[in-house]
Amino acid sequence: MKYLVAALLCVILLLGGYIAYSQGLLNRFVDPKLVQICEGLVKDRLRSPSTYRRIKVTQYSEAVSLEKARALDPKMTQTEVRAITEGRAKPTNFQVFITFEAANAFGTPVSGLSLCEYYSAFGDDTYASKFSVKIDGKTSTDWLIEGITAGKKK
Repeated sequence: MKYLVAALLCVILLLGGYIAYSQGLLNRFVDPKLVQICEGLVKDRLRSPSTYRRIKVTQYSEAVSLEKARALDPKMTQTEVRAITEGRAKPTNFQVFITFEAANAFGTPVSGLSLCEYYSAFGDDTYASKFSVKIDGKTSTDWLIEGITAGKKK
């Protein structure tokens, strides 16, 4: 009898965990920091963030040359350049593709795809923040300025 109760309890816990995971309730506990940042920024830019539903997240990272690193980070310091040329730093471009569904201004669910990018001279995303990533090519500051200037044109 004890084994039956224990087995039933295990099944209930596993089923509850699966349901919580499939509904995205555990994302903030199991997703890498960069995915959490990117997803939060995507939600911030939606008309109806409460209707956001993640469909898929795909992550990539690629080591980049010094030339490409300079293009990604025009404000690169001499210390970073030296670290890269001496092999102490591994410049990396991180990309997170987020496929999602959310309601538009009319309440109709539509699918979307956003690209989140983060560049690191030292090859990790430890210092990623909502101020250092780009969503669809725009930083948070770019997005805010665009919203303000668009409002003035109306």
